[in-house]
Amino acid sequence: MSARSPSSKVLLVDDSWYVHVLIEELLSSDGYTVSSVRDGAQAIAACQEEPADVVLMDVVLPDTNGFDAWTAIRELNGDAQVVFMTGLLDDATRLQASESGGVDLVPKPVEVDRLKSAVREAFSRRHGPACELQAAG
Repeated sequence: MSARSPSSKVLLVDDSWYVHVLIEELLSSDGYTVSSVRDGAQAIAACQEEPADVVLMDVVLPDTNGFDAWTAIRELNGDAQVVFMTGLLDDATRLQASESGGVDLVPKPVEVDRLKSAVREAFSRRHGPACELQAAG
């Protein structure tokens, strides 16, 4: 397991059971603490209980869109970073992800290296270069 900063919490927001299993296993094996929820309301409630450092947010959710859920989460925890995930890679979605402050917009199906790189970048933005150096070690 890689060295992590004392705070290395990832909240995964996606309505697909398969995505939960895959990403939880991938990130847990890299030393992250991962919790998962299936919709925007659950994501907001989870961040009220225990703020996440990085949120992996699906753009299309059963109860809302990921951008609106992220706006509410950012109001609760302005230091958190977000990586959006989607199968909708049109220009409007890319623009909205960028304007919402997303570290990256990861296409689905998720490519492992791209996702891990986006999560590392998100933690680097949250904690600074020292955390990234620890994580790489």
